[in-house]
Amino acid sequence: MSEPKPMPSYWALAEEVTHLHGQLDQLKAENAKLRELVRNLYKRFYGVVLENWSYSTEDFNMLACRMRELGIEVDG
Repeated sequence: MSEPKPMPSYWALAEEVTHLHGQLDQLKAENAKLRELVRNLYKRFYGVVLENWSYSTEDFNMLACRMRELGIEVDG
């Protein structure tokens, strides 16, 4: 049977916690951008529905650019 690994030091744990907080901050920022994107989609396309599905290529290009900024690959 193998021996258990020794407990990490306080400083190693503190470093890991700091790293995890940084990752959490990045995820929160990405989540905020995604929420903003969804709000923009809703606002733009709710108006499109009200106007009998009339839309412009500019709208789709703007959304495609925003999605790419967030790392979401889109066609076109």
